[in-house]
Amino acid sequence: MQQLTAEYGDKFQVLSPQGASLPYCFESASGECGTASGSHVWVRVPDVKPQSKLVLKFEAAVNSAAQAAGQVFDLYDDFNAGSVDVARWTLITDECNPYIEAGWVRSDGHKGGNSECGVMSKAFQVKTGMRVTTRLKLASGGGDDCDPVVGMVRSDFNGFSNSDTPNYMDAWVSDDETPAQYLIPHQTSGYEAFGSSNIRGQTFQVEVALHNSQARACQTIDGKCSGWRGWSAANDRVFLGAGWHQGITWYYDWVRVTRYVYPEPTATWVL
Repeated sequence: MQQLTAEYGDKFQVLSPQGASLPYCFESASGECGTASGSHVWVRVPDVKPQSKLVLKFEAAVNSAAQAAGQVFDLYDDFNAGSVDVARWTLITDECNPYIEAGWVRSDGHKGGNSECGVMSKAFQVKTGMRVTTRLKLASGGGDDCDPVVGMVRSDFNGFSNSDTPNYMDAWVSDDETPAQYLIPHQTSGYEAFGSSNIRGQTFQVEVALHNSQARACQTIDGKCSGWRGWSAANDRVFLGAGWHQGITWYYDWVRVTRYVYPEPTATWVL
């Protein structure tokens, strides 16, 4: 990017090997993607095979060809609208009523008990070879429990008991009291603890990736990742929120879904 911006500034277009203009957006310091110039670029590339090589050409343009992130990613929401887009998201309100505040989708006061609360993609379905990434934060206090959840769930998602959870979701889950972070895949016996960071009062990113019917979770708070565990294709809706919600507020800044999880293709940039 340094060479690219030195050559063209932010006024360029990205061309496929066949010469077609490809949509791209600039990533900001917070991870959101848009048309404002930034140090990282996301490009929506043509379909490529695993372990293949792709040659992309950057060409000077009169104006920047950057587009809104929705044109680049399979699913993207920066939650900058005044309210949750109910055409794209189902509100899961068993434990709270999610709403948008200052560009974050967040929880309100809890209703009591332990159950799910958050937003679930209404039509979009995650498939193997995709990665769900989001930026979240947890309040430092205000209650006695809040276990955030990022991952894929069943369309009839309605269970958070120990026996039912594997049947309804494949996800990164953080127990904020222990503290510990887990990958909870479809297999009941496949739970994997891979982190022990205290997430209260922290802002960080989480991703859950799918590859060949397996799931893996990673987090930037300590740079740790789980191993790959079996994933159920029935759990295909994106979910952001929490389970076992007891009053500590959670916030999600943005979410994006990208392709080509593993092994990622390599690209050669031609200026």
